[in-house]
Amino acid sequence: MNKFIRPISLYKKILSRNPFILLMLAISIFYVCILFYSYILDDRYFHPGSALTLSSFFIQCGIFTFGLLGIYLDRNHKKHEFILYRNTVYLYLGKISFISLVIITFCSFLAILFFILIRIKGLTVSPFYIDSFMYILVYWVVVFLIAFLIGIILSMLIPSLIVYFISIFICFFIGPVNYRLLDNRIAELLNLGQRENDQFYHPLYGYLIENEEISKRLFILCFLIVIFLLIQLYHHKKMYKAIVIPLLFSLGFTVVTSHQFLINNQHEQKINLGLDPNGEVIKDYRFYESHVNANIKKLNNQREYFTPLNYKIRFNTDKGFLQSKVSIKFQIEKVKEELKINLYHGFRINTITLNNTKVNFTRKGDIISIPIDKHKDINELMIDYEGKSSPLFYANSRAIFLPSNFAWIPSFNLTPSLQIHEGYFHRNYSQNTGNVEYEIEYLGSMKIFTNLDKKDSNTYRKSTTEGVSIISGDIMEVNLSSSTIYIARTWERGLKEYSSFRKFLNKVVQEVNMTFNKKIEIPKKIFIIPTTGIYDEAFIEDIWTFSDHWLIGYPLYTSFHDKSLLNKEHLINSLVPALTWKNDGIYRENLLMVTLFDACFSNWLGHQIGFHNDDYLNYTLDSLSSYYKNRKEVTQVLYKLKALKKEEFKQVDRIFFTNWYDMLKTEQNDWIVLEELIDKYNNNHKKRGG
Repeated sequence: MNKFIRPISLYKKILSRNPFILLMLAISIFYVCILFYSYILDDRYFHPGSALTLSSFFIQCGIFTFGLLGIYLDRNHKKHEFILYRNTVYLYLGKISFISLVIITFCSFLAILFFILIRIKGLTVSPFYIDSFMYILVYWVVVFLIAFLIGIILSMLIPSLIVYFISIFICFFIGPVNYRLLDNRIAELLNLGQRENDQFYHPLYGYLIENEEISKRLFILCFLIVIFLLIQLYHHKKMYKAIVIPLLFSLGFTVVTSHQFLINNQHEQKINLGLDPNGEVIKDYRFYESHVNANIKKLNNQREYFTPLNYKIRFNTDKGFLQSKVSIKFQIEKVKEELKINLYHGFRINTITLNNTKVNFTRKGDIISIPIDKHKDINELMIDYEGKSSPLFYANSRAIFLPSNFAWIPSFNLTPSLQIHEGYFHRNYSQNTGNVEYEIEYLGSMKIFTNLDKKDSNTYRKSTTEGVSIISGDIMEVNLSSSTIYIARTWERGLKEYSSFRKFLNKVVQEVNMTFNKKIEIPKKIFIIPTTGIYDEAFIEDIWTFSDHWLIGYPLYTSFHDKSLLNKEHLINSLVPALTWKNDGIYRENLLMVTLFDACFSNWLGHQIGFHNDDYLNYTLDSLSSYYKNRKEVTQVLYKLKALKKEEFKQVDRIFFTNWYDMLKTEQNDWIVLEELIDKYNNNHKKRGG
């Protein structure tokens, strides 16, 4: 034991005599403290998870520091005492143990500081604390130890001073800044820091510590240990028995972790926070740009032929992707040779059976066509499928976001889940619209939340017209008044303003009901969650309102302090499309008209309930005028709307928007009819002496 302990004392003395290393560690601590202050203590930017996810500079600095430290300690122990141990395995084991202790102590100090600060700011003790610890372990402790081992191994193999430059070169390419010089795919493969390291923490998904990220770092760590032990074995053949056993163990772990990494890399779904030009987001964009059938109304005429009755869904996400078996009972209203169903194209279909007989099928885009040769009054369709979900709707072992507007289960509604409009994704409603009984059985290990009613520990059932939403992740359930609120854990401070938030929702719903003769009620289940951060800058993408649950999305970068929940501008501009044309399932290939309607009506509605903000309306009118300046029919309408706005837009009669909305439901020439509607309103207004 003395042979193992004494070298640790040696390295402690060597390290204390190097001001450069100590300065680097001090700078790193100072930088992290700035992050902690900015994203934890400062309410203007309160976003506690981002205090860790935006630490890429710290991680890169740590990689450089511990890589150089490995070389420095290896070179300088020869200048000090304990010459007896300079070429022994004990010396190197003491060296690794000492630096491991330094790294753990260094990171533990910052971790304890982090936990104290978020507790002071009122975040209750929850799994978020454990996940934060895991992030520090995976992205700080293990990565710094890898950098140190690289430094030692380079020092053992390269005797000249050029080893320092080689170490800096390698540490650059395995750090989070490598994307500045490398192709995105290569940079992500080599990077030991967090991928997409300039992105905010995702409050629902949590930290980016998927199984692939963990197995990659463990593989590299085990591989370096194998190299280190092989070098030791080469120099100390007399210690063969002491080295060969840990060498075999390390080699075994290297094989296991490499196999696990390859499997996870191929199959596990990872959330996308940025727009990698070679990534899944761009692939989906190109797919929907070329595969969406424009004649959706004609496709959906099949609804008069088939009526879904009930669904039984068994699914699991523990392997990092969705595995699902769905049994559908449906009724044939009129004889038809072919059944078409809608299912996201990214899922691989294993088998389809109709009335217990395996059938062939064809697939074009999201549409699956199944021949019907023999049928009964009540038929049963069984579909076994698996694979990665859309990057906009993720499902893996860390989190699930499968809302009921997305075709993650086979649907008789053939509206595409996504469409491309003016270079952006738009999310459509793609699940069944009639009343259907759904039963789901979740076979995974996470706690899930859904719009269905819970029957036992993993089974949920309900008859609904709104499809099925499944949400899981870093989320908490809170009962307030007569509602159940599901909110991201790091956003819990926002619930202090829930009473005002609820009153505001009531006012908006009341105005919408009065204007469009609706009977919308706020449901008991409300999900308050972050958006994906992918093509959801537009207000029309952020909120979905269904009869049995609402999905209220806020941008993932939102600073959620005590006053954040009641963001009136965001709520009113996002609720208007959610409560009107999205709620009614109106599908439009061109979203220009509904975007204009949303901006005008939300501005008018805001004035009715005491919220005065013209920014969104002004931006919409100006941007459309600039973008469509060569389309005369559009510019004429925009000119007249601007004139109407100058004459106190808030005083426009409610009936104007009622008529406009009725027009949106028709097949008429939108711009001509809208211009006539504006002219008619102006004429009537003048006759009344307005």
